[in-house]
Amino acid sequence: MTRQGLSKIEQSDHIDDEKLAVIAEALGVPVEAIRNYNEESVVINIQNMNDTSGVYNYNFNPLDKCMELVEENKNLYNQLIQSEREKVEMLQKLLDKK
Repeated sequence: MTRQGLSKIEQSDHIDDEKLAVIAEALGVPVEAIRNYNEESVVINIQNMNDTSGVYNYNFNPLDKCMELVEENKNLYNQLIQSEREKVEMLQKLLDKK
């Protein structure tokens, strides 16, 4: 969609159902959500929200969480290596029997 096309849609009073469906799909919302959109209620909702001034209280340290994932990845990799070793040993035993 071009900027001109978007501008025409924004300025129009009515949007045909086909274009509305494309816009809704692009936004990931149902068509009815766009049809029932009320700017006034959005402003009221924003005004009623509690302002945390951009301060987020995490209950965990993101770096610690990352390191936990690294350790988990190492453990899974080691399990995979051990499994492959066991498979090689079993195949070696089968070859030795023949």
